[in-house]
Amino acid sequence: MNIKKTQFIKWFLFLPIVSLLACSIGENSFIAPTSIVEPQVTVEEILNRSYEVMSKTETVKFKLSHSNGYTEIMDGIFLTDAEGEFVHPDSVSIVFDGEMSNGFYIKSGFKIFDNKVFMLNPFRENEWELMPPEMNPFDEMDPIYSVGEIIKNLQEFEILDNDIEKEEYIVLGEIETSFVSPIFGIKALLGKSTKIELQIDSNDFQINQVRLLGPIGDQDDMDIIREVKFSNFNEPLVINVP
Repeated sequence: MNIKKTQFIKWFLFLPIVSLLACSIGENSFIAPTSIVEPQVTVEEILNRSYEVMSKTETVKFKLSHSNGYTEIMDGIFLTDAEGEFVHPDSVSIVFDGEMSNGFYIKSGFKIFDNKVFMLNPFRENEWELMPPEMNPFDEMDPIYSVGEIIKNLQEFEILDNDIEKEEYIVLGEIETSFVSPIFGIKALLGKSTKIELQIDSNDFQINQVRLLGPIGDQDDMDIIREVKFSNFNEPLVINVP
C-alpha cells in the first residue's frame, strides 16, 4: 500500500513537467522559419558580367542627349540630340538636331558604310551627299567597343542603387575622357577624368544607359551632362546607303 502511494505521488509530481515539455514542443512547432537572405552580387561581378554581354553585341540602337551644353562635331556645327544605329564593326547611321554658330537650327546626319561617308544636307530635306572620308566626325565611333572600354577602365566604382523592383543596377565611377570621347566624335581632355553613371539591367546585364557628368572635351562647360541610351540589342539592323 505504501509502495503504491509513493508511486502515485511521484507520478503526480511528474505531470507538470510533462505538460511543460509538451507545451514547449507545441509552441516551437509553430515558429516561422528564419528567412534565408540571398547574397547580393558584388559590383565587380556586375561589371564583369556586363562586359561579357556587351562584348558579344553585334547591333544596337542609341539616343544621345545633352543637359547644359552641346557637342561640336564639326567647325560651327553643334549637336544637341541624336538618334542612331550601329552595326558591328563599323557601320553607323545617325541623325541629329543641332545649331550652327550663328544660332540657326539644323537637322543633319551621317551614314558610314564600307568606308563611305554620306552626310544629310542640313539645307535640303532628305538629300544625302557623298563626303570625303576625312569629313567624317564619327570615324572612331563604336559604341559597343567604347562601352567595353568603359567597363574595363572604370575607376573608384560603387553601386549607387540596387532596386530589385526596377530590375536595374546603378553603378557610379570615374573614367578617363579618352575612353568616352569617341562616342561623341570629339577630342578628349587628355589626362582628365569625369564622373560616369551606368544603368545596367539586372536580368541580362546589358547597359541601358550611360550618363557622363562633367566635361570630356575642351569646349565643354563644367556642368554639362551627356546621356546615351541603348536599346534593341542584337536585333536585325541594316544601314541603308543612300
